[in-house]
Amino acid sequence: MYELLLLFLALTCIFLIGITLYLLVVVRRIRNSLGGHSVYELEMLNNSLETLVQRADDSSLTLTEEIKREEFILKELLNLIDKRKRELEDLIANYDQHKQTGSKEQEKDIRSDVLFYLEKGFTSKEIAEKLGKPVSEISLLCKILSQNKITV
Repeated sequence: MYELLLLFLALTCIFLIGITLYLLVVVRRIRNSLGGHSVYELEMLNNSLETLVQRADDSSLTLTEEIKREEFILKELLNLIDKRKRELEDLIANYDQHKQTGSKEQEKDIRSDVLFYLEKGFTSKEIAEKLGKPVSEISLLCKILSQNKITV
């Protein structure tokens, strides 16, 4: 009976060794199908990928918020530019209107100024420099004023 028990134990050991070898072969095949990496290595790679994906999501959210902020600033700038453009257009329109109505008044002012300086003994060139007008214009005006003796 003892011999039978030893034989049974020996067969059981051989059977367990066979199953162990079979499992080792299966594990090796699985490992090779996974690129030769162990499960631990694959889990580490997976964790690294999850971390990278999370960082990418965080960066994407940050960029989205920054883009929205920049878009808001650009819209505000465009509104400001439009406002300044309207102000300039109004100024130009007012200038054109003032220029049309005020040109005769300016002409009288220039004549009186030129006459004033002529009476003080200034030359055409000196008067032109003082009034910021072209010398030819002031010279012509001086000749006309001296010929007609216009008083204002």
